[in-house]
Amino acid sequence: MARRYTQMGQISEEILKMREDGKTQRENWEHFGLNKRQLENFINRRNRKQKEMAYGIMPRKRGRT
Repeated sequence: MARRYTQMGQISEEILKMREDGKTQRENWEHFGLNKRQLENFINRRNRKQKEMAYGIMPRKRGRT
């Protein structure tokens, strides 16, 4: 099966809005055409970044600058 790349940065605001509205993860990944793991990874990365920023650790830019 061929892989697809999804720009999570473009849909992140919508995902977070749906979570605030009480939608389940299943409803989110079906709405955006993601698989379960993609959504879980996105949420885990976001939570980790938020926790680090709360401790005063600024996230580094990744990739080429």
